[in-house]
Amino acid sequence: MRAMAKRTEVLLGRGDEQRNLATTIWSGLIVIAVVLISRRLGGYFSEGLSVPAACFVTTLLTGISLLAHLVFQLAERPSASRCASNRRGRISIGLTTLVPPFAIGIALLPDEPSGAIPYLATLFVLAATAMIAVGDPAAMRSRPTRDRVPSQKEQFSVQSPETRATPQPVLQATLDLKGHTVSQRMTRSAGHDGREQIVGTLTIHFLPGQKRAIVHLPFCPPLPEIPQAICHLLDDHPVRLKTATVQRFGMRIEARRSGSASDAESVDVGYRVFTEAAHSKAA
Repeated sequence: MRAMAKRTEVLLGRGDEQRNLATTIWSGLIVIAVVLISRRLGGYFSEGLSVPAACFVTTLLTGISLLAHLVFQLAERPSASRCASNRRGRISIGLTTLVPPFAIGIALLPDEPSGAIPYLATLFVLAATAMIAVGDPAAMRSRPTRDRVPSQKEQFSVQSPETRATPQPVLQATLDLKGHTVSQRMTRSAGHDGREQIVGTLTIHFLPGQKRAIVHLPFCPPLPEIPQAICHLLDDHPVRLKTATVQRFGMRIEARRSGSASDAESVDVGYRVFTEAAHSKAA
């Protein structure tokens, strides 16, 4: 655990350095573009550069800006940033990458830029295509994956000596409850004396910034009486569990994270629900 945490800190530190480098390059290009455009409009230089020189400068600055874009995208891999994973963030980063170098190139063109406009238009299309080809590592990483099903060793199971395990189908379900996904595994058994118990596990996925999650577990058919319920964490996480409500037809578990909740987190929970009194079927 400590080695993994140390490795994560190192990756995050590298990501910050890469983002700072990309931001510095973009900031410098923006300042240069603003100064050149203001000077050109103010009449400080009206002839500009030659067409080959202006095209060369634009190509060079575009390559530097694309390199900054690549560095920034690589920095997003370990940081799990949400800024670059949405459409608005990608558009803003794309504009920051492409607009300054082309603004500088246009400001440096002479009054009669013969042949320069088609070249710059082609260069813009190629640069935009390169950005799309590089893709968004953060968006690729955030694609939903199949939830992990706990193994039999991980499953929380406690049975009393007088309880006879009755073959029951194992319930596996994926529910979408108010922004968090819950994967659960449930086994229901009944003893010869009529006592029933339900043993299972579930995984609660906290979204970044989410502190509290509520899970509803239904019992179908309902238990013969209001049962007793026990739940606990299967992993070492700073999460507090509470059985808020227990009824014959189901129960509600509240999970609350303590400390920082900036990252996504998955928590495995084991639970046992059992009736204390024996109930016999009517003849």
